Amino acid sequence: MFDKIVLKEDFIVSGSIPYELTKINYDQLKNIIFESFSKKDRKSKNPTNYFYNHYFLYDDENVLRLEKQLNDYYRHHAKLDLILSNKSCLCIPKDGTINNHQQLDYLNLKDSPDYTCYYFLNNYSPTTHILFEFDNIKEKNKIYPWKVHPKTCVLFNSDLRHSIMANQSDIPIMAIVFQFKIDNI
Repeated sequence: MFDKIVLKEDFIVSGSIPYELTKINYDQLKNIIFESFSKKDRKSKNPTNYFYNHYFLYDDENVLRLEKQLNDYYRHHAKLDLILSNKSCLCIPKDGTINNHQQLDYLNLKDSPDYTCYYFLNNYSPTTHILFEFDNIKEKNKIYPWKVHPKTCVLFNSDLRHSIMANQSDIPIMAIVFQFKIDNI
């Protein structure tokens, strides 16, 4: 169901959640995201803040089911509780990208998320990847490309620099973004 790739101290866990476990209404989620995008309901009005490309995601039973399933999986396999600290959504239009950033505030580490999870609802662009930047012992700024697939998620350390390549499709890429803190069980 999930694959784990270790990049030095950083890691990426990716996979999909079977519909039977979540019974998510994807059309309803897409409508919620599109509505927030249409209203330009940005999490930040500052274009230099990484939350500028994130839109408010309001509570919905489908979002809660998805968050619960991710937490249950991680609790079972990693013996850690994921505590939701923030949620948002992305709607990346044609030729839109998400610039290289990390989701850690070095001036406020206590309140920064430990992990970030992107759950992609769709992707019609065959070339769209998330590019993860990391250092290993011999090289700096290595890139690991992760192909964006519909109805898949990727969970990674929040301090891992990443970007999303341009959407080459006329249909916007839609994703839900969860940020978590961890709590040992």
